[in-house]
Amino acid sequence: MSSISAGTTTGTALVSTGDTTGELVLKTNGGTNAVTIDTDQNVTLEGTGALALNSGTTAERPGTPVAGMVRFNSETNELEAYDGSAWGSLGLTTMKSIAMSIFFSGE
Repeated sequence: MSSISAGTTTGTALVSTGDTTGELVLKTNGGTNAVTIDTDQNVTLEGTGALALNSGTTAERPGTPVAGMVRFNSETNELEAYDGSAWGSLGLTTMKSIAMSIFFSGE
C-alpha cells in the first residue's frame, strides 16, 4: 500500500510512502485510513462522515460532461447523473418521499 499523510516535522507538508501493492491510501492526521484507491481504481471512503458532492444550478452543469458524472442540482434539489447523452435525476425526491412516508406511517 502506498500512502500520503500529513508530515510530522516542521516544513513537511506531505509524507509519501510507496510500496509494490499499487494501492494509494490517504490518511488522516491521526494516522487512520481516510480514502483507499485500489489497483482496479475502486475508491473506498472510510469513516462515518459524509461525502459532499459538487452542487449547482441546472445552468451551472459542466460544459463538457462525461458519462458517470454525479452532482447535486441546487435548483431542482435532486441528485443527478450524466449518462453520456443527458443529465437525469437519480430520484432523490422519490427516495425522500418514501423515507418520509415510512417515518410518518411508522412502517
